[in-house]
Amino acid sequence: MEHSLASIQVLVTKLKSEIFSKQKSGHLHSFMPPSAYDTAWLAMIPHPQEHNTPLFKGCLEWLLHNQKEEGYWGDLPTIDALPATLACMAALQKWGFGFKNIEKGLKFIHENMEEMLHGNLDHLPRSFSIVFPATIELAESSETFQFTKHNVDQQTIMKHLSEDGSLFQSPSATAQAYISTRNHKCLEYLMTLVHMCPNGVPQKYPMDEELVELSMVDQLQKLGLSEYFIEEIENILKKVYRSYMEQESQHDNLKFKADKIYKDSLAFRLFRLHGYNISPSTLCWFLYDDEILNHLENNCGQFRSLLYCVYKATDLMFLGENEVEKARSLSKNMLQKVSTMKTIMDDNIIIFPNLSKVIDEELSIPWIARLEHLDHRMWIEQSKEGPLWRGKVSFYMLSCVHSTGLMQLAVENYTFRQSIYQNELKELKRWSKKWGLTEMGFGREKTLYCYFAVAASTALPHDSIIRMLVAKSAIVITVVDDFFDMRGTLEELHLLVDAIYRWDGKGLNGPSKAIFDVLDDLVTDTTKELVLQRKIDVTEDFRDLWRETFNSWLTETTWGKSGYIPSMDEYLETGMISIATHILVLTSSCFLNPCLPKSKVKPQKYESITQLLMVTARLLNDIQSYKKEQEEGKMNLVLLHSKENPNACLDDSIAEVQRFLERKRQELLAHIFTDDNGDPPSQWKYLHLSCFKVFQMLFNSTNLYDTDAELQYDIERAIYIPPQYKLSHSLKNRTTSLPLSEKRNLNISARYAQTPLRLNGHSRMNISVRALPKKFKSPSCSIRQIKKRPIAARRLNRALRKTHKSIDSERNKETLNKTENSYAKMVAKDAITMTKNLMFIAPKFGVGRADYARVLVEVEAGKQMKFEIKIEYTDMNKCLKGTKVVKVEYDWKPDCCSHCKVANKPKFQEEFAPVQNRKSNMQQQNRNWQYRSNYNNHQRQEYRKKNGGNDKGKDVVKETATASTSKANNGKSVNVNVNSNRYETLNEGIVENTNPKSYDDEFPAFLISQNQNGVTNGTTVEDDIRLQVEKKMEFIDKLVDDKRIPNVEESKLWFETVNQLLYYKKKWEVKWKKECPI
Repeated sequence: MEHSLASIQVLVTKLKSEIFSKQKSGHLHSFMPPSAYDTAWLAMIPHPQEHNTPLFKGCLEWLLHNQKEEGYWGDLPTIDALPATLACMAALQKWGFGFKNIEKGLKFIHENMEEMLHGNLDHLPRSFSIVFPATIELAESSETFQFTKHNVDQQTIMKHLSEDGSLFQSPSATAQAYISTRNHKCLEYLMTLVHMCPNGVPQKYPMDEELVELSMVDQLQKLGLSEYFIEEIENILKKVYRSYMEQESQHDNLKFKADKIYKDSLAFRLFRLHGYNISPSTLCWFLYDDEILNHLENNCGQFRSLLYCVYKATDLMFLGENEVEKARSLSKNMLQKVSTMKTIMDDNIIIFPNLSKVIDEELSIPWIARLEHLDHRMWIEQSKEGPLWRGKVSFYMLSCVHSTGLMQLAVENYTFRQSIYQNELKELKRWSKKWGLTEMGFGREKTLYCYFAVAASTALPHDSIIRMLVAKSAIVITVVDDFFDMRGTLEELHLLVDAIYRWDGKGLNGPSKAIFDVLDDLVTDTTKELVLQRKIDVTEDFRDLWRETFNSWLTETTWGKSGYIPSMDEYLETGMISIATHILVLTSSCFLNPCLPKSKVKPQKYESITQLLMVTARLLNDIQSYKKEQEEGKMNLVLLHSKENPNACLDDSIAEVQRFLERKRQELLAHIFTDDNGDPPSQWKYLHLSCFKVFQMLFNSTNLYDTDAELQYDIERAIYIPPQYKLSHSLKNRTTSLPLSEKRNLNISARYAQTPLRLNGHSRMNISVRALPKKFKSPSCSIRQIKKRPIAARRLNRALRKTHKSIDSERNKETLNKTENSYAKMVAKDAITMTKNLMFIAPKFGVGRADYARVLVEVEAGKQMKFEIKIEYTDMNKCLKGTKVVKVEYDWKPDCCSHCKVANKPKFQEEFAPVQNRKSNMQQQNRNWQYRSNYNNHQRQEYRKKNGGNDKGKDVVKETATASTSKANNGKSVNVNVNSNRYETLNEGIVENTNPKSYDDEFPAFLISQNQNGVTNGTTVEDDIRLQVEKKMEFIDKLVDDKRIPNVEESKLWFETVNQLLYYKKKWEVKWKKECPI
């Protein structure tokens, strides 16, 4: 655990220097990832004097080195990747570079355009509808690359040109404007842009620096990392808040800007969360502009990210803020409307694939009912799609908040907390069992639920004692509440309450005695720890809190047994104490820094924020549990309201209590997120917020606390299962659409590893080797399918075929001119016509040909995985021409049986018996077969003796064949173990000259073909023999290492064959550099 914490601290230090040093120096533009589409347009601009060379060579080089493995350019393989990929291919084709890149891009478009566009042509994003046809037109002219001469009026461009020379602050739009008009201001803007961003240009320049900084803070909080960057976050918020206060009076003259609404929504939410005094007008200014509202209403599908941000900001609405309530209602209605629409975004091909799912979860489960720890996990697992609004398309992402280091920190922090939670939960279960709380014989056993709610609701320090204190208190409260409701008689309850007031357990027995003992131990241990840490003694104050709570439980029980019906006010005054939330927050607040003053722990002197927490928790409980309490004859605020208002139905009573709850909730949020000059401390407020969120989660739509397994899935994800952070979403999306048989072939891949091939006596060449699925679409197949599409797709198809033809001809000339050697020409031809000359490497031979090869590899089941494979390339005459070592990455590994360590075997004890029976049957069959074979051989020999030697010719042929086989086996050949698990690795070794013992030994290729999809039968006899031999070899190794000669008894264990004796002698000579003494 100490090592994990040290690793986290190292990452934090590194990230602070990488991220916030740039922020302090003002280089925020470097946080923006390069845009492939915009960079491609700059790469297409020719030099003013030398028209045959690009003006921005760095942009062209960026295109050559930043294509994704799947063949596209851009952040994700979404619909926006289509125009970006086309533009990049057009730029490369214009200057005659990157033929392999263009080929891979064509393959991506052929394989994915059908899925992206089919059935969605009426719902395409507006930006895509503008950009994509223009890119198709550009691709159609890619053979000559004479740009279309649009009649663009110079005055029109000047009308929209900014002072910095940009057109809408868009590099791609400005580049096209310069190509069409040669405007010098556009060129100055582009030159400045490339100077500031030499490694690819962003989608927008210059950036709104405040929006970038706010997005950094937002992402750090979403990932659960704000505790490591407290000072940096506070400095950013102070700076941006100061700017907002100076610009507040300028809102009346603002025109509609989507990014402005997004920025203000984000700023409003972050300022509120950190206690800044921010006016609702900062968020709601757009509500008074009918043009903006109509535009949002008519295009809500295109602005759902913006509406989502507005809706999240309204979570922090205070009582009486009618503007914020109107903004919440507006954004919610539009989001609900969008969720029912069939749009292109539902097909997971927009830039933020899981936005629909996130919005649906936000609408169904509000922020106040979600636990922080699980929220952090969700954003870690979807970190590739963290949104930041921009107007040109939909989103852009900050490279700094999506860096590998930051994600590594988020994952390590989450798993580190999980390890702490697991240890604390084990300790808590031991504590509950020690005091008999799990064996009371009545009520609910909620040790797991209590700890989960505490641990997942707030990000307390790693070594905080608060989690265990609150969890133990919640367990005791649950047990005592159930004792009062289910088990105890009035006499027993009075005795218990009297003992609590005296704080003396004499005279108690049974459950009453157990309850007093555990409560006394809890209070004693807590107050002793406070004396050590804070030098304060609050023993009597803590006892008073419990006395007040026990008295409220007794009062409610007496009401129920006597049939007394209190008024709503009288019930709420008692019920807000019996819910016992004040015990949880007040006792634990004493361990915060700064410590809660002793005067604020006194009963009946609670702060307003604590009283609001007590009331809201009671209301939440009563709304969801009125049916159960009605059946048990207990009091409930919903039932009391119905009795006091006989003309109102039960639903009206529920609605009235919910409205009352909403008002109290808004008051509570105002107390939590309003700065009162540090009194009470902010940490104390956030502890109240965490407690309220737990109750909101448990009673949001039903009573989850009384269920047995409803929270089990969330508990496992919060405490036990590490976050599933995926580096490549495209690979996941692609494999999920494949049949199971083809998914298995993707378990290992050497991902386009550009490793050099050393030819015998020739120069080095780069070859790409990759594990490919059995079936894949050819470009010709895609072209035939594309003809059925609308005219825009057919125009793209014509452009692609024209580009493909020019690529082939240019590549033929370039490659064949450079290769004079005959074998090099053969490899080059294979590369040119790879779709026709695709060769598979045979698993039993381990040889193949360039350019692309499918490597099917196998290793022993349950053995160590190989991470390198050696491939031999031969010519048509089987002569070795070159070798290559390929590194192997495992995308998936099958689970192994805990019994026999082999994949696809039984994993449970009851399944082993049938396997053993099948094994015994197979062994018996082998013995029977061996007996029949020996018997037949004996009969043939007897027949030949009787025949007088007429079959001598056959024996000569047989002997010759046997000698030939032995001679061949003395050489080096591929040793493929037939008991393999998956396509994993080819091993080269020496096959000993032994006679085949079975049909499988004599014909191993037959067994290999049977075993390509893994081990599906029971363990074989060969497995047992191999394990025995390995044990003997290990024994021999130990003898050699100890430099010891075996005694007579030991030699009987392994001197069974000459091979083992030779192995011992050879190991001795290698180990000790002298002749073996035996």
